[in-house]
Amino acid sequence: MPLDYALHRAEKIDHGLLYSLIDDDDCRQHRHLDWHSPIDWLGEQPFWLLIKNQHARAALACPADPPGIAWIRLFAITSQLRPLPTWNILFQKALEDYQNDSNVLFASVALQKWYADLLTDAGFSLYQYIVVLSWQNDAPALRTLPPGVSIRRMESSDLEAVSRMDQNSFERLWQNSLNVITCSYKQSNYATVAEKDGQLIGFQISSSSFESAHLARLAVLPPYQGAGIGSSLVYNLLEHYYHDLGIRRITVNTQSSNHASLALYEKIGFKPTGEHFPVFTLQNVL
Repeated sequence: MPLDYALHRAEKIDHGLLYSLIDDDDCRQHRHLDWHSPIDWLGEQPFWLLIKNQHARAALACPADPPGIAWIRLFAITSQLRPLPTWNILFQKALEDYQNDSNVLFASVALQKWYADLLTDAGFSLYQYIVVLSWQNDAPALRTLPPGVSIRRMESSDLEAVSRMDQNSFERLWQNSLNVITCSYKQSNYATVAEKDGQLIGFQISSSSFESAHLARLAVLPPYQGAGIGSSLVYNLLEHYYHDLGIRRITVNTQSSNHASLALYEKIGFKPTGEHFPVFTLQNVL
């Protein structure tokens, strides 16, 4: 460890230390594509700070949410420190926190080249890519719902069922916990569910700014996939943003290996933007 530096486990009372680090123009940082801010993760572990002269100089947060999946929520470092040695110091503490859980999978989406290079040097493996698609068309085509299916606004009483649906619809790496589903619902502009015979069979959660919207989550229960439920949810949100809010551009991210998802979006009129971001993983080795 560099001289005069100390490791400190971050707790909720350390919000001032963390604010001063991540708001510093001299701080290089990775933040996970998340509904939570780095401050929100204070008190959840592992979350470590490297301190000098009562100031945070680096931070690493990777609490497992959902259990077993430890996304790198934050890695921040000032220019006085070298990224890889600092990462190794902080990540070793995270590994020690998970020493009794060999099933934890560490994962991160690298949004910047320096961070992708760091993960590679730290022993992470490329898993897949996140690709970005965009819809910028005239008025969306009218869509008839599949027989017996209705779409309505999501309500807070739906969240537990939506969380179960999410876990049944995605591979382990991409599942969202009830905590994340609840947070995304509270911050969303438009969230809907598809119902059939009183059962929730699909949902979407999306957000918007003044000029664009983003489809953050779309899921359909496996027995109902391929029946037009997903496309109906997407057409419904296109109509909402286009006709109700006057938004002409909607984006969505999906995995490069999710061919069914890519085919669905491209059939509706989404086109690849050319943006893509690598996803890295590392299995806990302690």
